[in-house]
Amino acid sequence: MKKVRLGIIGCGIAAKELHLPAIKKLKDKFEIVAACNRTEKKAKEYSRLTGGITYTTDCREIFKNPEIDAVVIAVPIELNYKFAVEAIKSGKHIFLEKPLAAKPREAKKLLALQKRTSSTCFLAENYRFDTLYLEIKKILNEKVIGDVYSVVWNVFNNLTLKDKYAQTLWRQKNKYPGGFIYDGGVHNIAVLRMLFGDIESGYASMKTINPEIGTEDTFSFLFNFNKSLHGALNIFFSVRGFHSNNLIILGTKGSLIVQSNNQIIIKKDGRKEQKINIKTDGGYENEFLHFYRIVKKGAENLSPFEEGYKDMMTLQRAFESAKKNRLVKIF
Repeated sequence: MKKVRLGIIGCGIAAKELHLPAIKKLKDKFEIVAACNRTEKKAKEYSRLTGGITYTTDCREIFKNPEIDAVVIAVPIELNYKFAVEAIKSGKHIFLEKPLAAKPREAKKLLALQKRTSSTCFLAENYRFDTLYLEIKKILNEKVIGDVYSVVWNVFNNLTLKDKYAQTLWRQKNKYPGGFIYDGGVHNIAVLRMLFGDIESGYASMKTINPEIGTEDTFSFLFNFNKSLHGALNIFFSVRGFHSNNLIILGTKGSLIVQSNNQIIIKKDGRKEQKINIKTDGGYENEFLHFYRIVKKGAENLSPFEEGYKDMMTLQRAFESAKKNRLVKIF
C-alpha cells in the first residue's frame, strides 16, 4: 500500500519535536513531501531535519501540490481556522493540531465544512491515543475500583520565560481566551471526556499570576458529569517551589492514582497497592498510525472535529463561568 504523502504547515516545536519523531518511526507509512512556515529560517531548518525536502513560506504551494495527500497543520492557535479552511477547500486530508479553533464561531464553521467534504478531518489530540490513558480506560471499564464517583486532577507547574513554550510570542501575546490554560488544559478535558463522558455543568475561577507568559495561568474548575459523578480540575502554571501532575480517581472499591512519571497505582483497603508502569511517547505515534488507517483503510475516525469541538467548548464555557462568577451548563 502506498504511503500517505504529507505537507507540513508550521515548523515549530510541535512539528519538530513531537510530530517528526513519530512520523520517522512510521516511515513505511508516511512520506514528508514539503514544508511551509511563515519564517524561512524555520522552514529551512525543518527541511534539513527531513533530508532536504522542498520548503516554502507560501502555504498555497502546499495546498496546490498534487503530490501531497494530506496536510499536517501545527500553527499558532489563532491560525488554525484559516489553514483548516484552506486545507478543506484544497481537498487534502487534514491532521489539525489541537485545540480545534480559537473561537467558538470558527469551530462551528469548521464542523459545517467538515460535513461537506469527503476528506478526513482529524483533530490531533494525542492524549486520546496515549497508552497511559488507554490503560486507565481499560482498568475502569473492568470495574477494578468499582463505580467511579469522583475524579480530581491537579497540575501544578511553574512556567517562566526560560521554558521553550513560554518563549513563543503567540503564547505570550495570546489572541484567544485562556492563555496557557486553553493551550494545555484542552488535553486534560479530552482525557476526562474519554474516560467519563461529557461534562454537564461546572463552576470555574481564573487568575493571572505571571502576565509574562500570557493571560490567565491559574484555573480551578468544579464540574459534574452526571448526578453520580463529579470532579475537579486544577491547572496552575505559576507555582513556586512545588511541581505535581496527579490524576486521582475514586471508586466504590478502591482508588486509582496516576503520577507524573506515567505510573498507575491502584489502592484498595487491606490489600497491597498495585503499580503499573506505562511506556509512552505521549500518544504521537499512535495518533499518526490511526490517521494513516483512516486515510488508507477507511478506519473509523476516533478524533473527528466534533470531539475537538466538545473539548474546546468545555473550556470556553468554563472561562465564561469564571468571567461571570456563576455555574454554567456545558453540555
